[in-house]
Amino acid sequence: MTPLRSACVIGAGISGISTARTLRAAGFDVVVLEKGRNLGGVWDPDRSYPNISTQTNREQYSFSDFPMPEDWPQWPNGAQVHGYLEDYAKHNQLTDLIRFGRSVTSARRDPDAGEWEVTHTGEGGERTSRFGHVAVCTGIFNRPNLPQVPGMDAFREAGGRMLHTSQATDPELLVGKRVVVIGFQKSATDVAHYSSARAAETTLVYRRAMWKVPTHVLGIINVKWLFYSRFVEAMAEPWEPRLPERLLHSVGKPVVWGFWRLVESLMRAQFRLGSAGLLPEHRFETQIGCNLSVCPKGYYDAVRTGRIRPRRGTVAAYEPGAVVLADGGRLPADVVVYGTGYTPSLPFLDAPTRARVMGADGYFRLYRNILPPAEPTLGFVGYNSSLFCQLSAELAARWLAEFWTGGLIVPPVEVMARQVEDRLEWYRRHRPLDLESYRNACVAPFNYRHFDELLRDLGAPTHKSRNRVLEAVRPLTPPHYAEHLDRIGGASPRLRRRPRRRFAGARTR
Repeated sequence: MTPLRSACVIGAGISGISTARTLRAAGFDVVVLEKGRNLGGVWDPDRSYPNISTQTNREQYSFSDFPMPEDWPQWPNGAQVHGYLEDYAKHNQLTDLIRFGRSVTSARRDPDAGEWEVTHTGEGGERTSRFGHVAVCTGIFNRPNLPQVPGMDAFREAGGRMLHTSQATDPELLVGKRVVVIGFQKSATDVAHYSSARAAETTLVYRRAMWKVPTHVLGIINVKWLFYSRFVEAMAEPWEPRLPERLLHSVGKPVVWGFWRLVESLMRAQFRLGSAGLLPEHRFETQIGCNLSVCPKGYYDAVRTGRIRPRRGTVAAYEPGAVVLADGGRLPADVVVYGTGYTPSLPFLDAPTRARVMGADGYFRLYRNILPPAEPTLGFVGYNSSLFCQLSAELAARWLAEFWTGGLIVPPVEVMARQVEDRLEWYRRHRPLDLESYRNACVAPFNYRHFDELLRDLGAPTHKSRNRVLEAVRPLTPPHYAEHLDRIGGASPRLRRRPRRRFAGARTR
C-alpha cells in the first residue's frame, strides 16, 4: 500500500460503503474500519429496534444506480434495508475491504510524513496503520444520548431496565411491562407505538410535541409529492436567496404563509391532533427538515384510546420502580427507553484536530459539510444528512474523491472558514431547531440546494432537463443524479462508468 494514495474509511454504514466504493474507483487503496459485527450503521440489526422502517420512500432511499425492488413496501423495514446494503456491498466487491470488529481509538496526522496514523483495536489486539487520507463516516448517530439523572442506580438495582432506543433490540423486552419512553422524535414514537401493543402500559414523556407526517396525505397522496420537490423546498427561505426566492419570500410572503398553514391544517385534520392533545406550538415550517419524521400508522389512535399516555415534562429523578418528573409527578415503570437521540462524538481525533472540526459549541465546521478547511486530507461523509441519505453520501464521496485527486479546486482556507461561520450564524438565526438535533450536520430542507452546490463544484449539470416546471414539482429521483455524475471528468474514468443494477433481494423482518 502506498501511504499517500491510500485511504482509511471509518465506519461501514451507508456513507462508509459509498465512500469506499468511490475512493477505490478513484484509484485509492481503501481499508474500512467498522467497530460492529455488521455493516449498515443505524441499520445494523444489533442496533435496530424491532419495528424500525425508513422515513423516505424506497425510490428516494436508494443508491443512484442500485434501486430497491419495485414490489417492496414504499417504506421498507430495517431487515430489508440491511439486506439491501449488504447486497450493494457485495455487488460492488466492498466486503473484503471492511475490517469488522475494529474500533478506532486514535487518528492523528504526522505533519512531517504527511500521513495519518490510525490506531484501532479488536480481536488480535491493537494495531496502528498509516494512510494518506482519512474519511470519517461514523455520522452523528454513533454515541447514544443517555442523560444522567439522580437515582438511576437505585432504579436498576430494584430490577428496572434503562436503555437507549438503539439498544432496545429484543422484541420481548417490553412484553407485559410498565414502559416509559422519553422523547418525541422518530425512534421514541416508533418504540412507544410498538410498546402500546405489547406492554402492560406505555407512557410517553416529552418536552414538546413535534409535527409528524403521514405516509399518505389524506390517505391518498404519497407524501413524496408534498415534501420531496424543488417547489416545496422553495417555500423555505434559504441562505443567499436568488432573485426568484427573494421575490417569493417578500412580495410572495402571503403565498408562502398560506401554503404552510394549509399543510398544518392537513396534518391537524388527518391525525386529529386536537383530540390527541398533541398539537405542536411551533409552526410547521420551522421544523421541516431532518427533524420531521413519518408517523407510525395508528400512533395517534393509540394515544386517543389510552394505549399510549402522553405526559409533558422532564425526568428529574428515579426511584425504585418509578420515574419522577420535574413537576413532582411519579410514573410507575419497569422499563425506561430513551429516544433522546445521539451526541456527536469524535473521540479518536486529537484535541487540536477535533477543535478544527467542531467548535466549543459542539457544531461541526465543515466546508460543504465535507471538508475541515484546515485539514485537506481529512474528509467527512454523512455529515450532510438529508431526506435522501444514499444520495447525500454518494455526492459527498464523489466531491471528496475529486478534491483528493486534484479534479476539484476549493477556495483558500480562510474563505472556506468564513463561509462556514457565516452559514452557521444564518442557521442560528433562522433555523435553530435544525442545529439543536443535528449540530450543523443536516442540509434539509435545502436538499436540492446543497446537491446543486456540490454538482456545480464538480462541473456537473444540476438539472435533468430544460423543463424547469416539471423539475420543480416532481419528487427527487436518484437515478437522475447517476447521469449527472457520469458527466464529471475528474478523478478516474472508472468513476464515469457506473453499471446500473437493480437489487433483487427481498428480505423481511
